[in-house]
Amino acid sequence: MTAEPAAKALDWERAFQAHYHSLFRALVGATGRTDGVDDAIQDAFAQGLRGHLPREVRSIEAWLFVVALNRIKRSRRRAALFVPLRRTEHAADPVDAALTRVDVLARLEALSPRERELLVAKFYVGLTQDELAAALGLPRGTVSSAISRAAARFRAAGGER
Repeated sequence: MTAEPAAKALDWERAFQAHYHSLFRALVGATGRTDGVDDAIQDAFAQGLRGHLPREVRSIEAWLFVVALNRIKRSRRRAALFVPLRRTEHAADPVDAALTRVDVLARLEALSPRERELLVAKFYVGLTQDELAAALGLPRGTVSSAISRAAARFRAAGGER
């Protein structure tokens, strides 16, 4: 192993340590579920480690969030193509049980997937509207108005005016 790949791997290890937990929470907030989140984050880091990044990445956390979110969406679309098997009852995941009690998740679940993704990316991950517009390939004005509408629906879901 040469010094350059070893240094690159060490950089990604540091990025993993720095961003894993916040990415996990942001993706659970954006999707409303924990299943597939670990795999999506690991795939995003693996993609980065292999060097599959755009030329200019302003925020590695934002890039990882978008890559992992897209991975989750693809997985769920594929899963919807198949007839689900009957599930057997098993003990609830303690993380899922705790998250469902949180009012924020209930409010997020009242939103459409797109609205949920935008709010989490903006207010939890901290992406700017320009970064969101670039990542999603949408005009900034579209992102701005979508975030405004989503925030209003989020507030209304909690009974706030």
